[in-house]
Amino acid sequence: MRAQEPLVVSYIKSDELYKSNIRRVIVIPFAYESDREEVVKEVTESITIELQKTGDLDVVLPYENISLLLEGRQLWDKGSINSEILTEARKRFGADAIISGAITHYKPYKPLILGLKLGMINTDTGSLLWSFDGVFDSNDTKVTNMAKSYFEKSSQKKLSIYGWEIMLLSMGQYTRFVANQIVSTLKN
Repeated sequence: MRAQEPLVVSYIKSDELYKSNIRRVIVIPFAYESDREEVVKEVTESITIELQKTGDLDVVLPYENISLLLEGRQLWDKGSINSEILTEARKRFGADAIISGAITHYKPYKPLILGLKLGMINTDTGSLLWSFDGVFDSNDTKVTNMAKSYFEKSSQKKLSIYGWEIMLLSMGQYTRFVANQIVSTLKN
């Protein structure tokens, strides 16, 4: 059995996030080193749904003619983003910001692990408004307790014969839980 590493997440919100009137956000499908597009779709959609649930943002997840936007996935490798991507997002979708990122860890079997690195960039200024970096390892007691609490508060409570432990058995359920935790850092 491996040594348990504690949950470590970091996030930053700039002062500009509070001053900006961000209403419409585009979520660019996240980068992932594997050819498993279904993983990218599931994780990206989970974050998008949680953003929509806040009621604060109009969230767009474009699927067609997005080759230029997909270059924004390289933000974490290059440390910068092409201004053409920001212009495209602003003009074509009316976006005030884009959310781009990468899936850093993905293990769909026990113990489930999901890690993400995300950033929200203002399409007018190119400034980083919010960033998140973290790995959720279901082997961590703190993560397990958070997943249980999330399940207990959710409407799924009556639907699973496994009870709250479905959160640690189903990667889809676990992904939704992680997405909820990540988006909550935007609201705090």
